[in-house]
Amino acid sequence: MKFTTTALSAMLSASAMAYPGMGGDAGAFHKRMAEVSTKEKRTLPPSLDSATSQVAQDIKDCLSTATSCEASDTPKTYVAPALGTTECAADQCCIWDHVTSDLVAIFKGCDGQCTEAARQSIRLGFHDAGAWSLASGFGGADGSMLISGDEKDRPENNGLQEIIATLQTMWGKYKGNGVGAADLVQHAAVVATVVCPLGPRTRAFVGRKDGDGSSPNGLLPDVHSDADTIINLFADKTISAFDLAALVGAHSTSEQDIVDANFAGAPQDSTPGVWDVAFYSETPDQNASSAIFKLPSDQALAADPRTKPSFDFFGQDVNGQAAWNDDFARAYVRLSLLGVPNIDDLVECTKVLPSQIGSFVIAPNSCNAGNNTSSVSSSASPSSTASSSSASGSIRPSSSASGAPYPSSNATGIYSHPTYTTSSTQYYSTSAKTTSYVTKYTTSTKTATKTHTISDNGSVTKSYEAYTTTTVCPIVPSRVLTYQPTVTITKSVPKGFFAGPNGESYVYKPVITAGPSYSLTYESCKPKTVYTTVTVY
Repeated sequence: MKFTTTALSAMLSASAMAYPGMGGDAGAFHKRMAEVSTKEKRTLPPSLDSATSQVAQDIKDCLSTATSCEASDTPKTYVAPALGTTECAADQCCIWDHVTSDLVAIFKGCDGQCTEAARQSIRLGFHDAGAWSLASGFGGADGSMLISGDEKDRPENNGLQEIIATLQTMWGKYKGNGVGAADLVQHAAVVATVVCPLGPRTRAFVGRKDGDGSSPNGLLPDVHSDADTIINLFADKTISAFDLAALVGAHSTSEQDIVDANFAGAPQDSTPGVWDVAFYSETPDQNASSAIFKLPSDQALAADPRTKPSFDFFGQDVNGQAAWNDDFARAYVRLSLLGVPNIDDLVECTKVLPSQIGSFVIAPNSCNAGNNTSSVSSSASPSSTASSSSASGSIRPSSSASGAPYPSSNATGIYSHPTYTTSSTQYYSTSAKTTSYVTKYTTSTKTATKTHTISDNGSVTKSYEAYTTTTVCPIVPSRVLTYQPTVTITKSVPKGFFAGPNGESYVYKPVITAGPSYSLTYESCKPKTVYTTVTVY
């Protein structure tokens, strides 16, 4: 992230074919790649190609970029009737609003970031739908991960057992109301994505048929595969390299647990609780924090000429977020319908999805001891102290409350209290100056306790002092970094465009105002970080 002390970026709602602020060759190239990708994807999944319903046509339109596959511009206004009522039974989406409420409860952490359960659900959606190919004849988004007794135990599905058990319980609760396993897996993935701050509100469809057994083996990517292998694997799923680059960005909220047990819980970018574009810039960055775990397959895609342009473009703070959200939503709708034989029976239930969290601030100390949706873990080294959201309250090393790994005493980079925002009308002004401080603690004190043994006659027969050592933390200043002010032109322009008084283009610069200072306090020997924050409007 280029402006960590200030903001992630301003996101814009835009179609894939007209990304706002796309100046110069980069924007033109990405637009051209989207057009080329659309032509490459004329081969639709067979069941979609032959479908004729209005919903099927809507899906075809969004996949062809004629319309958008995300609904981030539209907030949730739908209020479901009570479960079990005639009104609820009359609306096929009603039950899914109740399911969504249950999902949000386990996907949203006490600090507002998405939880481990959300991360697992996104991965589960990929694994259930991705086990399909043009030649397989079965598999895909059929719910087999919940239905099959053995699919969850395949090596490639390690780490998903907990969320599978959670969703199986939820399925048992709602299947009497018409909720299928196939729909539940994909709906959970879409809900998890939008619950993650900055994530897209991907259009949601229900009505898939459940499978009756395990999906085919060998159709999911290996983390050690080269780019050719992965790109060819997805091409056989009708997913182009362009869409693959968008899909792999879901690792923005990922934490690896099984690839390397020595780094269990390590995030794949510096903000695993936020759906941002840091993954795209940090994966190819040789100077990125060593706390970030990079999959070999991700690094291969970041370097391959067929996918590198997307990594480069999505990694831009300002334009990349909006472009990635739109491209991801389109690619995920395609993925979520692989192997679905009854497209004409589907119903769109996007209206039950939560509104997009387009503006987000990670508040210090937002998760207290009384909230069981988050916990903090400490190790011997202050630099490895971590906290993360977890629906079950389990302890998982991850990142600090600011979303970035805590630094060691010789750390470089900016560790601050980030602010995220969206804006439909762009403003240009002079930014304020802000400074971020990183501090840490270490020392010891002694506490004496006197113990006396008293005889029956009241005399002291034995006396001694016991000393206990308590570790506390005095402040030792570390790195100080400053974001310098930038002067730009003040101009309000229509939504989705960047234009100056004479029609010329301007590079977006956020409006910055100095915010309050926050102090994170921890018990004994956990690092203390003092923040000076800024807010972007």
